[in-house]
Formats: sequence, C-alpha cells, structure tokens
Amino acid sequence: MPIYSIPNKPTAMYLIKGDEVEILEEKGEWLKIRYYGKKTIEGWIKKSDVE
Repeated sequence: MPIYSIPNKPTAMYLIKGDEVEILEEKGEWLKIRYYGKKTIEGWIKKSDVE
C-alpha cells in the first residue's frame, strides 16, 4: 500500500502486509503513521488499506 506525503499525494514509499506502524493521527479516511524500518518514515495511509 502506498504511503502519502499528505492525503491524496502518493510517494514512492510503500508498506507491505505485516508491516507494523505507529498511528500518530486520524483525519477522516486517513491515518498519519510512523514506520520504524531501516529508517523511520512518517506519512499518510488510507484507513481502508488497514486490516
């Protein structure tokens, strides 16, 4: 699933099934997340993409 820099503006970054994220904020159909991998990434994902 793509990570968005702001809602509706996709980046080249993405998450794969099973990646765990920290939810920082909820705004309508969007979740602001932080992902801890090789580097820490913050961005937005669609709430409908989350299981």
